Amino acid sequence: MKKSFTLIELIVVIAIIAVLAAIIAPHALRAIEKAQTTRIVGDLKSVKSASMGFNADTGGWPVLINNITYTSIDNTYPLLKVPAYEKRRICHSF
Repeated sequence: MKKSFTLIELIVVIAIIAVLAAIIAPHALRAIEKAQTTRIVGDLKSVKSASMGFNADTGGWPVLINNITYTSIDNTYPLLKVPAYEKRRICHSF
């Protein structure tokens, strides 16, 4: 007679996989958010560097943009929607 898995064994395995996924998911989401924030900081540093170069060349500053947004491949984030604690960290990193 061929031995196979019982329904209870399959349910236990599925439950274990679900628990592991529930443990890992929040960490993955935080890592994605941190990666986006790091990219924003890098982009802002590039803007700062370009502005300083513009000032060195022309003696003036670029025109201010009222609605600054951060654009990624999948969507656009208004810079104002960055959490307050991240704004402080981003601004103080310059």
